[in-house]
Amino acid sequence: MKTVAYHRTSTAEQHLDRGIAKITKYCAEHEIELYKGKVYTGQQTGKNFNRPR
Repeated sequence: MKTVAYHRTSTAEQHLDRGIAKITKYCAEHEIELYKGKVYTGQQTGKNFNRPR
C-alpha cells in the first residue's frame, strides 16, 4: 500500500524543505512507500481561504 504524505507550513519562518526531509527519512526507515514518491505541500496562512486547488 502507498501512503500520501502532506506537509503544510503557515508562516514564512517555517521551512518546507526540513519537513519534507524528515517525512521522507521517516518513511524510508519504516519502509513506507509514498504515493508517486513525493510529499505534497502547502504553504498558506490559516487566514487565507482563497487558496489554489
